[in-house]
Amino acid sequence: MAEVLRTESVTQRFGGLDALKCVNMSVQQGEIVGVIGPNGAGKTTLFNCITGMYKPTEGRVHMLGTDITGWAPYRVTAHGFARTFQNIRLFSKMTTLDNVMVGMHVRTHMKLKDRLNLIKHRRVKQEADARAEELLKLLGLYDVRYEMATSLPYGDQRKVEIARALASDPKLLLLDEPAAGMNEVETEDLMNIVRRLQQMGYTILLIEHDMKFVMNICDRLYVLNDGALIAEGTPEAVRSNPAVIEAYLGKDE
Repeated sequence: MAEVLRTESVTQRFGGLDALKCVNMSVQQGEIVGVIGPNGAGKTTLFNCITGMYKPTEGRVHMLGTDITGWAPYRVTAHGFARTFQNIRLFSKMTTLDNVMVGMHVRTHMKLKDRLNLIKHRRVKQEADARAEELLKLLGLYDVRYEMATSLPYGDQRKVEIARALASDPKLLLLDEPAAGMNEVETEDLMNIVRRLQQMGYTILLIEHDMKFVMNICDRLYVLNDGALIAEGTPEAVRSNPAVIEAYLGKDE
């Protein structure tokens, strides 16, 4: 399997605080990999370093063999990484369909002369519409494609974000707490969607606090605590790791 993502000793400092400390990790093509840890462990900071929101203080980020350290987010997206956010970020005055089509921006380049050609412009628009509708069907949102995205139930808004990320045709899909705030039925539905995406060939890296979700969906896990990587391996191995148990439950003096 090809290596989609590799971080080498990624360190992120904010003033005197080390939010990440020499984090080394990798994601292979077709995997679902989870990053877990207590609040404040550095999980979202790691995502921000990978996707160009932050430039690591030290260390490197590689995607499919290319060093992308310090690239701007739009370049990272164009190269093949797409993400969702812990706090839902939808365009409030746009429909569900239009929100998804925004994600295709990096894949629908047109020369100026083509933009002035109504036939070519219409064809590109129709292709984008068809792709967006295909993704909405995949996530069970087709029937609400013309509704305002922010008027949808919370769980569906989460899925709109995933569809928008998929619209950029990513090599790696990064999901930041996708099950946060969902009830049990919504979480089970999301779990099935993520499994389906893996079967379709997508590679997924996710942050999640819902341990049932993580243990049932991930092939491998990385565990952060206080910015440092304290464990990695299969869900079964991580579940019984003493360092992980201590990080979550504290040490019995």
